[in-house]
Amino acid sequence: MFAAIEEVWRESERLTFAEAMRRIADRGFRPWRRCTGSQEQLEGARAFAQKRRPVRKGY
Repeated sequence: MFAAIEEVWRESERLTFAEAMRRIADRGFRPWRRCTGSQEQLEGARAFAQKRRPVRKGY
């Protein structure tokens, strides 16, 4: 996870703030897509929305 964050940070250094935020929102950074598209992340988001603990399956 930290490596993905660092990669996004490095890629976004050359962008304007607005462009970086747009790419994050559109999942335009490849490492960001890997982090936010996993089943584990989706379960965490669902659990948060449903106000329950996530069921971790170790995907």
